[in-house]
Amino acid sequence: MDFSFNPYPLLARCIAAGSPLDPDQIFGGAATDAGSFFNFNPYNILAGLVFGTIGWGAFSYGKRLDLWQPRAIGVGLMVYPYLFSNAWLLWGVGVGLLGVLWFYHDE
Repeated sequence: MDFSFNPYPLLARCIAAGSPLDPDQIFGGAATDAGSFFNFNPYNILAGLVFGTIGWGAFSYGKRLDLWQPRAIGVGLMVYPYLFSNAWLLWGVGVGLLGVLWFYHDE
């Protein structure tokens, strides 16, 4: 049984049927190689959940107290997990941003 994930099943059927649309030109090659577009590694999902939740809290805290530093760091914590697929880099950047948040949470 194959449990591989293809986020673009319609485009995959168009490729198989010989459609004139070239999804590689539309999506930059991500349509035919699902592994390069999304990484569903459990550690990456956990990191996105943990750092996204902390980022949401930091953004709310900064908004409530009208501080721009926690807001910016919170947005960074919520967005950066979508940019990295390497688990070590993902967790390293997250811990680094949490350190920055610790020093700039009340200025």
